[in-house]
Amino acid sequence: MPLQLTLRVGETTAQDVPLHSGGLITTYAMNAPDVNQDTLDTLGEGETLSVPSFSNVTESIDLLIQGSEAVIAAKVQSIERLLDLARQGSSGYLDDKVYLVAQYAQDTEVWRSQILAARWIADNVANEMYRGVLHGTITLTRRFYFETEAVKAIAITSGPTSVATTGFATVYNADDTHATNQNWWQCAADQIEGTLPAPAKIEIKNASGAARAATSVYLGNYVYTGPTTIDPIYRGEEKAGGFATANTVEGDMAYWLAGSTVIDGFKNQFGRLVAVFSTRPNIDTLLRASLQLRYFPAPLDIAVGEPVLAAFNEWILDLGGIPIPPGGYYANSAPHLYVTVKAKATVASDDIAFDWVQLFPSGSGRYRVLRAFSNVSLADGESIVDDGANGGVYGLSGTEQLPIYRPYFMPIHLYPNKINRLRFILGGVTMEAGSAWQVRMSYRPRRLSI
Repeated sequence: MPLQLTLRVGETTAQDVPLHSGGLITTYAMNAPDVNQDTLDTLGEGETLSVPSFSNVTESIDLLIQGSEAVIAAKVQSIERLLDLARQGSSGYLDDKVYLVAQYAQDTEVWRSQILAARWIADNVANEMYRGVLHGTITLTRRFYFETEAVKAIAITSGPTSVATTGFATVYNADDTHATNQNWWQCAADQIEGTLPAPAKIEIKNASGAARAATSVYLGNYVYTGPTTIDPIYRGEEKAGGFATANTVEGDMAYWLAGSTVIDGFKNQFGRLVAVFSTRPNIDTLLRASLQLRYFPAPLDIAVGEPVLAAFNEWILDLGGIPIPPGGYYANSAPHLYVTVKAKATVASDDIAFDWVQLFPSGSGRYRVLRAFSNVSLADGESIVDDGANGGVYGLSGTEQLPIYRPYFMPIHLYPNKINRLRFILGGVTMEAGSAWQVRMSYRPRRLSI
């Protein structure tokens, strides 16, 4: 039996309908997806797609069902029942999705694709069933990809954890001042299988020995921004200049030389500037990111972000995206470019200071924010789980999954045959700078076909 096809509800086999059993699969072409032309038509010059843009697949499975009239009828009813569950699940009425599960005889891996809509068609029931056979066709629309049914652990390393492990690696919520105090972890290129980017399941566990504020989590995958070469962190004590106090006229609060490795890493991609404060601004002070050219007598803002307000009781602020560099990438464009934070207060004096500022990647699947519904403190050993592989975000206390976080932007994706280096910043009513955390990752590999 070269190919086995099964209709499956959720993660269990209790309601399985094996299409290869009780007859034959006479034809299954496994159609390739079409490129989503609507997305490409709106893609501007210089813009890129971080994750694949394919249309969902419509295809047919031709079956020959054999047995008594009662056996055939029961088989058809079970098929129709699950196909209707697929319709309900894709409309959001059911927690359990319905999958087309496929496995070749020589393959130990089980692959699946979610069915979004389907129907059963049999045109010659009256003339066939009394003879103990029935030819029919399942016409279905499914996701454009197949993914493994099993979630696979990923071996990762970090600054403090130099030996790859599928367990927890130690990271620090810090500005990378030395080798044992870094906020990145990564996996080798051979760890991510398949042919498509796939969403990651990321668990971040408090390992500091004390309760820690964890209202907001910022995540980035630097896979296409020089993952092993750039240092995207600009430390407050190393700023090249800037004011200590904001007033009613917008001014440059801090600026740093962008650096050639950052410019070479981003290569005209957008970067999101995230600020970590040591002295927090007033909640009505406007801040924004800028990329400045400091070559003329006066600095020139060549790319400026939208003004934003700092959230109440937050020590971290996303200042938005800026192109790096805005005029298109070319060699030797870095020497006079400065990453800058600008501010304008509503009062004559608002003290602002930075612990560090970090450039995150931008684009779908490479930048993600998790925010709690209220101020959250995690005890030692408790975790935040961003389960992109299964579509959930929650706090984990023992075995209790607590739905206290809301995600913004697509899940972080992992890219096959690439070094995927991820970084994070975390904080809340207090900025937990320097605190120790542990991370581990898993995913479901994805392919266009199996």
